[in-house]
Amino acid sequence: MIGDGLPGEAEMAARVAEAAALHDAGRHDAAFDILSQLPDVLPPRFPHVELEAAVLGQRVLAAMADDPRYEPHATSLFFKAQGRFFRASYIDPIHPEANALQAAHWRRIGRADRARALERTHALATGKPLPEPLPTVTVAQSVPAYTGYRPRVLWLMNPAYDPGADVLYDGLCRALGKERVEEWPYKPMLHGQDREKAEYYPTVFEYPGEPRDLEWICAQLRAGAFDLVLYGDVLDTIPPEALARIAEAAGETPWCLLDLWDDAGDYQRAFIDRIGLRAALAYFKREMIAGCRYGDNTVPLPLSYPEGLAASAAGEPRPEAVFWTGNRFYGQRRLYLECLEQSVQGDFGRRLDQQAYRDALRRANIGVSLLGFGFDTVRYYEVPCNGGMLLAEQPPIVIPHDFTSGENALHFRDLQEFNEQLAWCFSHPNEVLALAARGHQHAMAYHTGTARARQMLAAIEQRLDAR
Repeated sequence: MIGDGLPGEAEMAARVAEAAALHDAGRHDAAFDILSQLPDVLPPRFPHVELEAAVLGQRVLAAMADDPRYEPHATSLFFKAQGRFFRASYIDPIHPEANALQAAHWRRIGRADRARALERTHALATGKPLPEPLPTVTVAQSVPAYTGYRPRVLWLMNPAYDPGADVLYDGLCRALGKERVEEWPYKPMLHGQDREKAEYYPTVFEYPGEPRDLEWICAQLRAGAFDLVLYGDVLDTIPPEALARIAEAAGETPWCLLDLWDDAGDYQRAFIDRIGLRAALAYFKREMIAGCRYGDNTVPLPLSYPEGLAASAAGEPRPEAVFWTGNRFYGQRRLYLECLEQSVQGDFGRRLDQQAYRDALRRANIGVSLLGFGFDTVRYYEVPCNGGMLLAEQPPIVIPHDFTSGENALHFRDLQEFNEQLAWCFSHPNEVLALAARGHQHAMAYHTGTARARQMLAAIEQRLDAR
């Protein structure tokens, strides 16, 4: 170990070699266990060794995915492989095996279109001929209309900042009234406290509230004070004994599961077993990959943006051309941002607090959205809500009322399309403003926290009616 408590380069290399030997012997689980214990530090400390570990992780997960025993965990294995690909592509964006392994994993889950997009970006970056693109897989969504269903809600949530849950909480309070929404455990940043813990995300609100103990929560449940329990503790922070007591006190009160974290795996069974339920009324999933199999009661519920922070109008010229700020560790951000920097002079790596971030966003005509560790990103909604034109890497997930490229946003699937869309924007400034205006209108109608909360409530009511 070195001074910071992390393994040094020689120890890291030894662990990778041990994992490689286990993989070669067919002991893929054991190999993955070793790789999973290596420190997940960005930027990488030992690029050569960490690149080797990341690509080995892709190989191990590919072998597991080809084993029929792991078929029920296909999306989870895919997402774990994607994380390894992201580490590899940050160190070496054009690493041939890393790109080939991830393209193959896209094909395993039925998304040959995404595999081809990856191959096209790699081909463009390495000067090879571009293969033809494939049609994008889409899933038609029938979204029920909200009819005014007003349950009294107990929301069990994790204590960390959570752009999905925290903005949805704001939307639920706006839709129902704060008096009908109780979170447990108490989360200070929803009540104007611990602002620094939100980092640069728009997840601090000013709702009244006070800490409640477990006895109070259970007594309220037994008294019938809540019509619905939302379970969103994706970080598994609530002790099992407390969950068991809450489940017992809830009796026949319906439960819905909120999986709003950066992971495309299907964890409904794990959540149900953790709580001790027979079944859940609905499983709301943020990272629901289109074309993949999830349980019948899975409902897409992507991120949203707080309407209280949104711009009131859009469509007027702004002084800056393009907005982007953030890290380059995930997805193929490094390749895209290097191309962007060749086209536009600007600082695309700065870190800003929330107010400075929104100010910079509102000074730009175009906001770029690139896939992050999860496919769904806050930026996908905050750009149009703040009046910029959305230029977005097309998310491969199910998004009800998604933006339509050429109508209220512009999408791209690979590096070639990104360059083409960017060039079009620079030569069509008036059309960019028109797209921004329509995108703002669409976002305010369908992608604020309040709109998302009403979509969730409508889906819950529909399932209650079908009982």
